[in-house]
Amino acid sequence: MSRNANFLATMLTDLCAALGAELTLEANYGRAGFITFKNGRRCFFKNACFDINGMGAAQITKDKDYCAKFLSEAGLNTPSGRIIFAPRAMEAFALKNPALGRQLAAQSDALKVAAEIGFPLFVKPNEGAEGRGVQLVHTNDELLAHLKLLYQAHDRVLLQKPVSGDDHRVIVLDGDVVAAYRRKPLGVTGNGTDTITQLLLKRRDDMALMGRPSDIRPDDPRILQHLRGQGLDIQDVIEDGVSVRLLANANLSSGGDVADVTDTIDADYKRVSIQAAAAVGLRFAGVDILCHEIARFDGEYAVLEVNAAPGLSNYGATGERERQTVISIYRKLLMTMEFGDPA
Repeated sequence: MSRNANFLATMLTDLCAALGAELTLEANYGRAGFITFKNGRRCFFKNACFDINGMGAAQITKDKDYCAKFLSEAGLNTPSGRIIFAPRAMEAFALKNPALGRQLAAQSDALKVAAEIGFPLFVKPNEGAEGRGVQLVHTNDELLAHLKLLYQAHDRVLLQKPVSGDDHRVIVLDGDVVAAYRRKPLGVTGNGTDTITQLLLKRRDDMALMGRPSDIRPDDPRILQHLRGQGLDIQDVIEDGVSVRLLANANLSSGGDVADVTDTIDADYKRVSIQAAAAVGLRFAGVDILCHEIARFDGEYAVLEVNAAPGLSNYGATGERERQTVISIYRKLLMTMEFGDPA
């Protein structure tokens, strides 16, 4: 069992004991189970997914294109982007509805869409989490190469224009912002001696000691491509004190850094986050906001995604204060599930 799984299991064990609830964990991995509260109510969970959000709302947030449409209709800023379909998906649609197949084919010319949006652009699975499959591309060749890879497993791919600003995750529970933190993409800082590979392996070891994911590899094609875009190679030695970004996306599960901003988030960004969760029908949500300064609202933000099962283990592993914040959030979450109202 990973330390992240241990963190969740240990935390739930302690919280359930304090609430007089009974925790039943799946024996092998401890990542799923159910909680039986004193009032007899039973709620199930798997990893960070708990019985609090409706299934329909959760499914909408899994679909990045649908989620963006709901957010836009609620008057919130979202990045511009377009969905394109994998060849096999278009063939399947054409068999059932030839007219629809032709329409999707016309909309799925990746090079034409890229020309309309403009490079650079993010290419990502329309359904996915933790930054898997997300790549920033700068040329037609890079675009086609990454699409070939994604089409092996995904029927729909999102081409999305990057938005400037820092990446923030805001946690909302029943109309209240309970935590907020800034995320920065995986990077290393040179010491004048070690190669980027060596620096990355040291970074991976440090993360493992913190209980965070440790499966980052120097041969990750996303890292290699991102370095090429900066004119660098994985075997280059970086000058002392010089920082190098290794990935474009800032997911903590991909090795990103975190800084807590719960105490400084502007009231208008709280409003945006609460409105975003409500727009897709979520009670418990992680709202991803790109903006230049979370402490000062400027209206140039973009709501990138809304997550119906925000994982908090990586955030909680970054420090004791963050750990206590996560425990407090889960305490409120459990009490909400038991009584139907926030604590």
